[in-house]
Amino acid sequence: MLINRFLKLITAMALLMVGATTHAGLLNGESVEVKYLFPSTATTYQNLGTTVVDDGVEYTQFPYFDLDISDNAMVFDFKIAAKLGTTNFNGIVLRDINNTVTFTSVTLDAISNMVGLNSSRIFFDAHSIYVNFSALSFNANTLVKLNLGGISARVPESSSLILLLVGLLGLMMIRWRKRV
Repeated sequence: MLINRFLKLITAMALLMVGATTHAGLLNGESVEVKYLFPSTATTYQNLGTTVVDDGVEYTQFPYFDLDISDNAMVFDFKIAAKLGTTNFNGIVLRDINNTVTFTSVTLDAISNMVGLNSSRIFFDAHSIYVNFSALSFNANTLVKLNLGGISARVPESSSLILLLVGLLGLMMIRWRKRV
């Protein structure tokens, strides 16, 4: 009788976990801000705005490229052919505006095909990533993907907490059965 109740409870909790719609990972669900910086990192040429990282392309309004930010990557999909001017800095900064993500690595993915873009043009600190496209050329087939690593300080998602509770209930049931 008690075992049947326990099985029903586990089934109900499993259904709750399936229905949970929380995001896990590095950037999903995080608020970020993107600015185009030119001619230096101290000068904002265009503020592309703030958005919450989710499925789909986050930034489409810049004339040179669309920027898709996923949980652990940034993808620049260039739309036109051009060459950017030579300056100290001509590119973007992505900032985690709530400081809940600490970036530990940013690497150029092998799928990237922008000639001249290398790791010396990509730098980061705890909450920001900078990409310098100064003096680089691109066309409508140019794609740049950055792989992101880091640590998120978010509270655990609800489905993880439910799983923990089911495990604790199971341990309590085993202990109770040993007493009886």
